[in-house]
Amino acid sequence: MSIWNKILIGLNIVAALVFLFFAMRALKTHQHWRDSVRQHEVKLAALAEEKDQLINGSESQPGIRQWQLAVHRFTVGRGRVWPNAMPQRVDPAAGDVVVACPLSPPENAIGTQLYLFANPTPAQAGAYLGEFTIRSVTNQWALRASRPLSPERQAAIKQSRGPWTMYQVLPSVRPDLLADGKAAEAAPGTAPEASPSDAGAALEPAQLSLDAYLQKLVDFEALFRQYYDYQALKNDEIAGLTADVDVTNRACDLADQRIKVLTRDIGADKALLAKTEAARDAVIAHQKAVEGKLAELEGTLDSTLKDNQAKAGQIARIQLEATRRIDERTQSMAQAAAGR
Repeated sequence: MSIWNKILIGLNIVAALVFLFFAMRALKTHQHWRDSVRQHEVKLAALAEEKDQLINGSESQPGIRQWQLAVHRFTVGRGRVWPNAMPQRVDPAAGDVVVACPLSPPENAIGTQLYLFANPTPAQAGAYLGEFTIRSVTNQWALRASRPLSPERQAAIKQSRGPWTMYQVLPSVRPDLLADGKAAEAAPGTAPEASPSDAGAALEPAQLSLDAYLQKLVDFEALFRQYYDYQALKNDEIAGLTADVDVTNRACDLADQRIKVLTRDIGADKALLAKTEAARDAVIAHQKAVEGKLAELEGTLDSTLKDNQAKAGQIARIQLEATRRIDERTQSMAQAAAGR
């Protein structure tokens, strides 16, 4: 075997090892990205479940919809003072309303605080409009909101056509404004007595029903003060949950983009793996061809050596015979020369 054949075989073996190494690396990379995709799918499912819990809530933790319902239920069910007041001019954004009331105003009306409700009619449901202060009284009453109106209250004031009912002192129960339209009929002893230390817990709808809440608490003006604080707290929580939902949505979008990138990389890795496998197969086929040619050359070399050895033997015999004949002739010529 010539040195070049040996070098060629060595190079083929080295190339095969290199291609085999890169094939194994491609397989390892492919497996790594598959595992990464599965992990992202699990995280994406967890984020989707967390998003659903943040929006819809769970048995142990209410969500945005439950808190919105709780806030809405806290804004209905308050009593009457002056019925059949008709709105004349409204500016919900500024919190100013002008109403016409058939009854006489209270004494020292300027600065009196009133609670406004839109009466339920066949065309519209009843709604709490807000807490207002009397600014002036002539033929009509000019009122201004005691605190900034929420978007819901502004919309309710803008959409309501009357009649309204105005309250100077909140009643204990307003059954026609409850969520189910029925009077509160909680059985005695169904709700625990509220204490000053339990004031925060009493505001929690999940711990005390609205009917029992209205029946047990009688200082509704203080309750409204607590309600506004509670509403502000829950609005902050809603804002926080909404921000969490936005973060979750952005995380889902980033996860989707990552999955697309990983899917594209998997396709590229598959293509690279296919090319590597094709190159490996070509190297293996070439190696087999070289090994076959090497075996053929080794067989030819063996036969050539045997033939050369046979011919060398024949040449040796011919040379030996020629030497013998030359010696015989030489002796004959020497004998003939001696006889003369």
